[in-house]
Amino acid sequence: MSDCGDPEQDEARLREQWEAHFELQREEEDMTTDPDTDRGLYGKYRVEKVNGKPIGECFVLEASDPFAVDALRAYAESCVEQFTPLAADLFDMADRWQESQS
Repeated sequence: MSDCGDPEQDEARLREQWEAHFELQREEEDMTTDPDTDRGLYGKYRVEKVNGKPIGECFVLEASDPFAVDALRAYAESCVEQFTPLAADLFDMADRWQESQS
């Protein structure tokens, strides 16, 4: 007896995967052209740890964002006492981002 599945179910499953893939592509294309000025917080990025494990809720800053430099500096100032090396790296990053925006 063959282990082949039902061809109609296989076709339906592949069609569903294909449609999901292209729907995700359309959403990603919309995000790259969306100026985001009329939107609040929403899922724009997929973030995971380097080891591949998922993380909880997070907020992504991009170097090109005009508000990112101040946000980096504020975070660095808030953690400088407990995480001095991290704060130093964040201050350096903020300086680089500010220079790239000039």
